[in-house]
Amino acid sequence: IEIDGGPDNGARGISASRSRREAAFARLADAHLGRAYRLAAVLLGSDVEGQDAVQDAAVTAWQSFHSLRDADRFDAWFDRILVNGCRDEILRNLYLLFGCYA
Repeated sequence: IEIDGGPDNGARGISASRSRREAAFARLADAHLGRAYRLAAVLLGSDVEGQDAVQDAAVTAWQSFHSLRDADRFDAWFDRILVNGCRDEILRNLYLLFGCYA
């Protein structure tokens, strides 16, 4: 395995790469979370549901972080994940209320 530093690094190279990826994600997400909470709360009509939606979006974003091509587009990429999650939650609530999708 050759990750950051050559084949002789083994587990240390993988660990260092993972640490850098985690730090990059944390830095990008932390800078965006306040705005994300406000957006989700507005879309869902509740601070609590907004917080849940942001947490779910953060997990999804972390799992898909490898697919982010440009760190400068993190905000738009994260917002799309968040808005899609909020939309799914709204549709789920409509289904529970009315028994069908609108």
